Amino acid sequence: MVRNGNIKLDYPKGFFDLDEMQFKKYCDIENHLRSIASINGFELIKVSSAVYSRLNEYTHASIGRYYQVKDEKNRNIGLSSDGSMSILRYFYNNKQGYSSYKVCSNATIYRKNKKLREFSQFCYEIFNASSIDELQFNYINLILEILDSLELESVVILTNFNIWKIILSRYNNYKDVLYELRKSKDILGMINSLNIDPSYVKFLSKFHKRNFTIYDLLNYCRVHKLFELIDELCQMQKYIEYIQHRITFQINLFDFRGSEIFEGIYYKCVDKYERPFLDAGTYSNLIFEVTKKNILSGGLAVCIEAILDRIHISQKPKKVFVKYVGGENFKIDDFYNILTLIRKEKLKNHFVKEEVSSLAIAKAKRRAYIQKYDLFIAIGEREKNSHEFMIEELKTGLRRILILNGG
Repeated sequence: MVRNGNIKLDYPKGFFDLDEMQFKKYCDIENHLRSIASINGFELIKVSSAVYSRLNEYTHASIGRYYQVKDEKNRNIGLSSDGSMSILRYFYNNKQGYSSYKVCSNATIYRKNKKLREFSQFCYEIFNASSIDELQFNYINLILEILDSLELESVVILTNFNIWKIILSRYNNYKDVLYELRKSKDILGMINSLNIDPSYVKFLSKFHKRNFTIYDLLNYCRVHKLFELIDELCQMQKYIEYIQHRITFQINLFDFRGSEIFEGIYYKCVDKYERPFLDAGTYSNLIFEVTKKNILSGGLAVCIEAILDRIHISQKPKKVFVKYVGGENFKIDDFYNILTLIRKEKLKNHFVKEEVSSLAIAKAKRRAYIQKYDLFIAIGEREKNSHEFMIEELKTGLRRILILNGG
């Protein structure tokens, strides 16, 4: 941990490990997602790693379900599942005065699964929308563009949590019941034990499997006079008819993955092995709990690491070997701070490996050449003071000076 003024910079161990090909894919995916954001009018929120680290300091994961988010005085801001960091982004959106109601960001999320892992959620978020239709068609268009741009074969799974809200209306908090259902190994058995209208129990038993259409649901509800559900199903029908000839989709009323965060219609994209990589939906109630502002809000999140193995690229990234050169006034923390700036400003699409051992510069350069690295950089006290560094092409010996703007 490094202290820089009043901000703490954390370097968690156990990051998601990317080799050079995966790193190239990561950059390609992020560029595609940024391009889609720009075309659709989303403003990129640029938050430094230091600021995110500062927030992470007040973000504590409880057992498997929630992140508890607190401010600097240890006051509760709100609760969010580990599938979305929307609270943090909305908090910063308000705090730093962004005016755009459509924002996007590549948020770093740390999850504990045997060891701490780092994942990237590229998120598109809409605040203060004028209508549910505006949110829904934004989700749908983004999903279509993302799948087309990245040429991903996938299935979009739809559910509607408002249907469950109606069915579980006898309970104070239907989301708590959904969470228990999500954990249950015998969902239908648990449903039979709940305080639910028998006609709804029959409805759920009928459509427990996925092989049905929106028209099957509507016809059943009309025949059995489940009028409370028809309005919600008609809303789903409108959006399904918009996408049904463009993507493969399924309806699954028993998909509770996003139930802690989202309300209403929820979208989840999965690959052929049913591994999820994209979520989208509305979370106005959650925003109200956090900000006490009653605004129509929702978003879409793509886990970049989840789709790395499904993307094909033709060109390898250049490999850079960066050597740490110690000094009386230059410590390892200074090295990592400068390396972060170099990656951010000059080497965004390069695969960077740092060498912090006591190996001499000449031997380090020789090792980099043998291991077929393209470029070599040495960082020490001179680079810290001048904000300049020399980059050498190992095959040709050509050198050039690069200047850090953020130095």
